[in-house]
Amino acid sequence: MRVISYFILVLALLTSCSGNLFESTAETDTDAARLVNAIQFMNASSWDLAIAEFDEMSADYLADRDVNFERARAYAGRCGLSFTSLLNAIEGYDGSSPIFPFFMSAVSTNTASYIDDCIQAEALMTGVGAVGDRTSAENTLLFFVEVVKIGVILSVHSDRDNDGTADAGFAPCTDGTGSGDTTLPQLSAQHLATGIGLMVEGISSGDVPGTSSLTTISTACTTIAASLPASYNFCSVTDVADVTTDMEKGIRTLVGEQDELSVGLGACGGFSAPNRTLANCICL
Repeated sequence: MRVISYFILVLALLTSCSGNLFESTAETDTDAARLVNAIQFMNASSWDLAIAEFDEMSADYLADRDVNFERARAYAGRCGLSFTSLLNAIEGYDGSSPIFPFFMSAVSTNTASYIDDCIQAEALMTGVGAVGDRTSAENTLLFFVEVVKIGVILSVHSDRDNDGTADAGFAPCTDGTGSGDTTLPQLSAQHLATGIGLMVEGISSGDVPGTSSLTTISTACTTIAASLPASYNFCSVTDVADVTTDMEKGIRTLVGEQDELSVGLGACGGFSAPNRTLANCICL
């Protein structure tokens, strides 16, 4: 019953923005007709077709807050966000296992192009304004986009065989192309940092229901602030342009950790359990 109630609550939030969209469908306006088509395509999980409809809409129409929300949902869908699957996974997560591997298993994909779609969905939501300026529905959608974005980025770069665990030799402290190697490219590391920042922001807003099992993220940020150099703390950053070199080292350290915070992938050089701590995994 709790799963069903949580699912209904989140869906109610995520559909609240589009309540007036169908009122204009009787009109002959081309943009309105394309919006109806886009929503129908989204209902069928035909994300490419839905996005193609949005691409044909006028700039003024796309600027509408509700239309912007639906467009973000289309990109979120194409980046791998399945609300039913993710909501059930979050509801079943008890926090006893590391959270980054959980995010990876929740999205079950290592398709590189999905990263760009997640980033686009994020940009559409953050473009509305700061967390206090966004609606509960917008903050909720953004929160789930960040879960998927983190899961996809980690899967693409650390889990090439898509078995849900980091491949042997994955080196999160190393910047590289991420194409055919075992490194974590700079831009991907930066987006991991902002993903955490936006999740923490969403949890703190109180707008996102059912996040109690994911508070490991907030706890990790508190520990990072106490255990790593102050300059490594990335948890309040929500824009990649603001991620410094040391903040990037901070998120890379968190990816390598697993035994202290129960967050990372345990890809920590020559260390194995139970010694994959922040101090041992620190990226310098």
